[in-house]
Amino acid sequence: MVQRLKRPPDTLVVLRALGNPQRVRLFEALCQRESTIEGLQLITSDSYQNIRKHLRVLEEYKLVTSFKDGKYRYYEVPEDTLSNLHIWTVALSKIIYDKKFKS
Repeated sequence: MVQRLKRPPDTLVVLRALGNPQRVRLFEALCQRESTIEGLQLITSDSYQNIRKHLRVLEEYKLVTSFKDGKYRYYEVPEDTLSNLHIWTVALSKIIYDKKFKS
């Protein structure tokens, strides 16, 4: 049985937000744990400005949130975002399966 979302994420919104390989890498890193831009630089070897640009997009699409702690800003993927993306992925997989194998 496919669970229902309170407000399902729009497919195009998710695909746009994660449609860039760098944003996917950042999102995957933030799914593991919260981090600062400096911490993400160690993982991606990318510039501060480029990481910040991609994080703005992820924040705009509500896949990532941030909070300030002292002089650092931390970025994280909220738990409800992960849950909603999982439910969305399962529902999308079912649609694709039904279209491919039940047509």
